[in-house]
Amino acid sequence: MDVRTLTDGAVVLSPPGPADVDAITEACRDPLIARWTTVPSPYTRADALHFVEDVVPAGWTQGRPDWAVRTAADGVLCGMVGFVPRVAWRAFVGNRASAAVARRVGFRYEGIARNGLLQRGVPRDVWVAGLSADDPPGHVDGWPL
Repeated sequence: MDVRTLTDGAVVLSPPGPADVDAITEACRDPLIARWTTVPSPYTRADALHFVEDVVPAGWTQGRPDWAVRTAADGVLCGMVGFVPRVAWRAFVGNRASAAVARRVGFRYEGIARNGLLQRGVPRDVWVAGLSADDPPGHVDGWPL
């Protein structure tokens, strides 16, 4: 995967690098970051170096990019966002044609999300399924159809 910087003019997503190590170290020492994420705890500067020097480049190579969130191209890191290759599928309960296609290409049925989508302002239940990068392709059993 080509390394890319993305922006909408207000937010800039760029790969984190050595200049971000101190900001990453400081942020990841926050107890709430450790509580709600998978970062090591306690978090050290060596962890941040490993992240920007090893984890980030490997992720980009494997199609799982991590970006630093900034408010300007040369701005300080104010957050992180990563992409794990998983696609979610949703369809209103009863849409058997859509479900048949999702099932045929390998989506795994995960259940029903009550009032999961609005249809013209009315909440409706939806079937939910997911497809991860490491799921084998092809027809999948376990659907309630």
